[in-house]
Amino acid sequence: MFREHTAKNENRPETFGDSKTRWAFFLSRNTGLLLGLALIVLASGVIGFAFSRPGVFACYWRTEDCDFCYAVAALRFADGTMSSGFIEHPGYPLIQLMSWFYKILSRLRVLDGASYAVLAADPDPLLRIKAYVTAAWFLSALIYLAIVLLVYQFARLLAGSNVVGFAFAIIAAVSPSIWQFILIIRPESLSALFGFASMFFIFKAVRSSDYRAYFLFFLTSSIFLPLAILTKFDALPLLGIVPLALLIGKDVPASRLPPGGLRLALILLLAANLW
Repeated sequence: MFREHTAKNENRPETFGDSKTRWAFFLSRNTGLLLGLALIVLASGVIGFAFSRPGVFACYWRTEDCDFCYAVAALRFADGTMSSGFIEHPGYPLIQLMSWFYKILSRLRVLDGASYAVLAADPDPLLRIKAYVTAAWFLSALIYLAIVLLVYQFARLLAGSNVVGFAFAIIAAVSPSIWQFILIIRPESLSALFGFASMFFIFKAVRSSDYRAYFLFFLTSSIFLPLAILTKFDALPLLGIVPLALLIGKDVPASRLPPGGLRLALILLLAANLW
């Protein structure tokens, strides 16, 4: 009879306490992911607020100096004719990224032709360029979203806390110095994204436990650093900041290098970053 009573207890559906324990376990294991999703919702709200303000799309010419120049330069890059003219604003990586974005939207039939020839042949090019400017604004919004998520990951890495990372990401999401670039085509935000990525991966390299991950993150950081500088020269101070990360921390691959190896690694890192 005791065995029958035990079998009945085993076949009994899980209680509220068991369900609550499972939810607590799920939340504890997926806190970082859930906070990341919450940040996407928050940043999307900021983007929606920026685009919902009165007159945003009607007055698309309010920052025509940079918006029109970058839009035209991206269309000329798509046609392969950018080298035949003068580009007033710097930031070739931004121009190339906008060109690819225009081509993707054109293939998806969101834009009617990603070509400077199409723009020049239009009887009212100043009206037609509105589509290219607003499309680039949405690209700027995606860059803003990527910056917020990268700040979250970077702060998590440095502090070892999801809550601290989430707090720093919220500060970045509502910071005027970041969200102001949602509705303007400028290279500062893309350069900041590349710069954050370079610092993030060099710190990932410093905290790696094996040589393979160390050099993989090292190489990735060395790719993002020149991209940040090519996009905007204001990122030049990173040439001195990023290599210093190798001197931070103990018991990392860099600290286990043979005598003279750390100096050689720093020289190689500087050479890679200069490239």
